[in-house]
Amino acid sequence: MSTLPVSEPKTPVPPNRDYYGVDELALFRQWTRASFLQETGEQAPQWNPAMRIKRWYDSTAAARDPEEPYFYRSWALADGKPVYKAFAITCGEAATLNLPGSVTYRKRSVLPTQAYMTGPDGAVVTPVIPENLADTEEAQALAAAVSRDTGETWRAELQSDPYPFWIVWSGERRRLWNLVSVDRGEVRNVGRLMEERSRQGADSPGKWEIRDNALVWASSINRDTGEQDVRPPYAVPMRDLYADREQIVVGFGGLLQVKRIVAPPSVIMLPGDVELRDWLRPIVEGDRDYWLAVLSARK
Repeated sequence: MSTLPVSEPKTPVPPNRDYYGVDELALFRQWTRASFLQETGEQAPQWNPAMRIKRWYDSTAAARDPEEPYFYRSWALADGKPVYKAFAITCGEAATLNLPGSVTYRKRSVLPTQAYMTGPDGAVVTPVIPENLADTEEAQALAAAVSRDTGETWRAELQSDPYPFWIVWSGERRRLWNLVSVDRGEVRNVGRLMEERSRQGADSPGKWEIRDNALVWASSINRDTGEQDVRPPYAVPMRDLYADREQIVVGFGGLLQVKRIVAPPSVIMLPGDVELRDWLRPIVEGDRDYWLAVLSARK
């Protein structure tokens, strides 16, 4: 299961631009599945079709009752006008990340082998297929997992050489292991079962089942990835505007943008023999504007 990094509300500093997207007012980082994997080294949680797309989460809500309401505000378009609208979701929703897209799982990595089968004359009969090999720990772990999932008793056994042939291992540490059902007598190669388990990822969700009297891996990967979800995503909480310095404007197609209000100081104190001629374009550092006054001596 993915561990979500701490995400708490943080007031963003206005960018040094005359116009910027309303998303830059967001109090929380917004994620994609690719950015989450790149920055955390982990897969984002699997898409949950019971929820809408949600690209942010609030760690401060995780310790609360998941059914308790949590209140936020965000900018939205209502009747053609931008409004700073309050909304409520549960703490469980607030603490959850729900990104569209597929989870990618680790594939089984199989090393080549120099082992081969030989006969009485010493000639190579056939090389050993590396995908059929497994080490002791893998065989014992698979026997335990299959027994747990199916409710049957399975044990791992080393496969005997088929007389009159035998295997020359050539330093190979892995062996040919079989999984044997004590209850039904079914015999399956451990390496091949691990290959079946790994088709959709060695660590993908699912369980072992008995179907038509045979052992199979039943994947529980969710085929719905949310990429075609037409429901509106969860609104992201946003800060309010800085009074007299920003305003929301409605752009093409109803897109909300923030317009930075550029205005010089209304009052400036000057000596009697100095007059103000003009203001130059301000220098912006963070959330402050610095204006350059053009002065001249009074005649």
